[in-house]
Formats: sequence, C-alpha cells, structure tokens
Amino acid sequence: MIWIVKPRLDRRRRHRAEVFDAGYTRTAAEHRSLAAAAAARGDWNTAVTEQFRALVRAAEERTVLEEQPGRTADEVAARLAAVFPGHAGGLRRAAGIFDTVRYGNLPADEDGYLAVRGLDAALASSPPGADPRAVAEPAVPQ
Repeated sequence: MIWIVKPRLDRRRRHRAEVFDAGYTRTAAEHRSLAAAAAARGDWNTAVTEQFRALVRAAEERTVLEEQPGRTADEVAARLAAVFPGHAGGLRRAAGIFDTVRYGNLPADEDGYLAVRGLDAALASSPPGADPRAVAEPAVPQ
C-alpha cells in the first residue's frame, strides 16, 4: 500500500502572522494618527499595532523596504536591520512586541508603545546605511 500525503497548509495561521491585513492601504501618517488616538484613550494594543504598521509603511514610502503583501514582523525586522544596522536590536524588540500583542494575545502597555514610537521616529531621521557607531576600517593597511 502506498500513501500519498500532501502537507496541509494552515492558511489562517499564515494570515494571522502578517503585519497588514488584506486590503490595507493606509499611509504611515494615517497609521501614526490611529496609534496616537489609541494611545490617548489607553488602548495600548491598537496603539502598538498601528505604530508598528506606521514604521513599516514609512520604510516602504521611503523605498528602503519593498512593498510585500504577507510580510511578517520578523521579516520586517530582518530586512530593516540590514538597512539600519544601528537599530537592529530595536527592530527585533519592536517586532517581538507587535507579535506578542497581535498574535500572542497578551496586553500591550505604554512602555511597549513608546518603544515602537521611538524607534519609528529614530528610523525616520536616520539615513539608510552603515551603523553610525561602527568604527571605519582603513581602506589600505597602515
């Protein structure tokens, strides 16, 4: 007897891990506005989610990150860390906060929101490229 087994793809799980829901077309400014409004009313889950989305959309608007439907927060962090190496740790932390709130069903708090908002602001004012804290290596041996 031969069994042919086809892996079952859990499409619902993949969908839940995406940063943007299907059909999201808001700008970074719109996501930031939603995040700020949610924070003002103490809805930290929405504030964190929308602020992380603002960070992603801003990177897409700056063309430092290509638009890619279905991208996960971890994929965002990895790709942006290559562009902003000085912020790699903050990017991993922000992706973890987003995932914990959005998919881990754990409550967000003001500190998590402020961390993601601060990172968004830092990335907005940072040029893509090398880690500014890195020491430049000489081009030729001395």
